[in-house]
Amino acid sequence: MVRMSRKKGLKPFIVLIVLFLVGYLVYYNRFSLYDEAILYNYKVPALVNQLATEDSMTPISRQIFYINHPTFLDKIHFSKLCPNYHPSEEIILGCYYPNENGIYILSVADPTLNGIMQVTAAHEMLHGVYSRLSSSQKDYLDGLLLNFYKHDLTNQRIKDEVAIYMKTEPGSVYDEMNSTFPTECATLTPQLESFYTKYFYNRSKVVAYEQAYQQVFLNKKTQLSSYDSTLLSMNATITNQQNQAKALYLSLNNQLNYINSNPSDPAINDLINSYNSKVNQYNNLVTNISAEITNYNQLVSQRNQISIALVSLETEISPPTIPTK
Repeated sequence: MVRMSRKKGLKPFIVLIVLFLVGYLVYYNRFSLYDEAILYNYKVPALVNQLATEDSMTPISRQIFYINHPTFLDKIHFSKLCPNYHPSEEIILGCYYPNENGIYILSVADPTLNGIMQVTAAHEMLHGVYSRLSSSQKDYLDGLLLNFYKHDLTNQRIKDEVAIYMKTEPGSVYDEMNSTFPTECATLTPQLESFYTKYFYNRSKVVAYEQAYQQVFLNKKTQLSSYDSTLLSMNATITNQQNQAKALYLSLNNQLNYINSNPSDPAINDLINSYNSKVNQYNNLVTNISAEITNYNQLVSQRNQISIALVSLETEISPPTIPTK
């Protein structure tokens, strides 16, 4: 009787254990089950696959990237779907909709800016990674990110990016740090490097894309600065020579008037020789000024070509101009 009683008492307990295990397995694998459902019959577009490959995404990060069905948009459509796309704070190149409702990336066609879409893809994918972390995982990662920001981050441009996030998205700063640091910082702490190996086979490839397209803008701006400095110096030289020419011209006029008014001056021949020497000096000065102006104008033209190229690149990733009513 005792043994029969014990057997009856174990059945509900075993059922509870089985239900618990089933529930645990379902919860533990909830993302896999969800992903399989979302990706059922999903055909990965060539560009999506290309960016994932170029970013060296692992199977885990590829899946997170794919379930958001990345979409590439022109500026007009992008500005409608990514409402924070404005120039007042920073240029927005992509956006992630919470609860895995989509990743949208600005389509950049200019080959000079190769790298922008790769970095944007990795950045937005990492928002998806962050959204899947548990509270304890986020606390751990947030601590690593904050420590890096306070003690190891030296890139002022990235510091400025974080400052913008603190101003415009204070509730999402750690989320943005998680997307920014691994895609833009060449060196992270060992703990952060270890964390991101789950999502990138070779994180340095993403950073290289970031550095490449940033360098394009930096090179143009550096060239402009160099031209502006040279032109400023040339302008000062030309102005100084023009002032010399004006002074010499006035001196020549005064000397010529004296010679014409005093033909019997015993030193007239010396005065005439002096005058002729100054005329030669004046003519040489005018020739030099003309050559300097020609060189100056050529440099202005070259400088303007670079400026036009820079504006064109900036326009490629800038918000569309909305006509005023």
